[in-house]
Amino acid sequence: MKTLFAALLTLALALPAQAAEMFGIEMGAPAAQYKLSEYPLAVQGKMSMYKVDPPKPDDAFPGYALTAYEGRVVRITAFSKADYSKDGAETQKNFASMVEKLKQRFGSPALFGEALAEDSKLTAPDQWRQSLLDRERLVQSLWVMPNVVHPDQLESVWLEANAIPLEPEAATFLTLSARVRDFPLYESKAALEENEKPQR
Repeated sequence: MKTLFAALLTLALALPAQAAEMFGIEMGAPAAQYKLSEYPLAVQGKMSMYKVDPPKPDDAFPGYALTAYEGRVVRITAFSKADYSKDGAETQKNFASMVEKLKQRFGSPALFGEALAEDSKLTAPDQWRQSLLDRERLVQSLWVMPNVVHPDQLESVWLEANAIPLEPEAATFLTLSARVRDFPLYESKAALEENEKPQR
């Protein structure tokens, strides 16, 4: 079974017009109108994820993925360059810079900060990457849009630092994601649709 990685319309009621899109991609719009990869990265039921070349890319994010449900854009995720330093200096700098940029557009985040597990011993600057790899550190900022009424209206935007055990050296990077209000419902529907497929 193919699954989506665990790891945005004709709206305007509560959001300013510029908040209806991310990187030039409209939430709820037909996914086919954008430059998608020929084949999806993953498929589950009526939900598909593609690589996408957005109309308005950000220099901080060289990679983008678009998730569509029934052909409509329901999530966008952007990926920064890999940072191979142990202290994740470039990742940390880019995180702070992007938070400020997002604050100018969406206001103060609902959640912001960096938290290290109380029992973690990975406290030295050169252990920052390892603490992310071991899931002992959380670096995240979240914006939640108020008064969202349309299922395909942009509801949340979140920025987080991640780490991945690449060879020969692990790396840190940022993901910036945006999703529509009913994305969790679409995920649930897609899982049911996948389970209901006839077995070959």
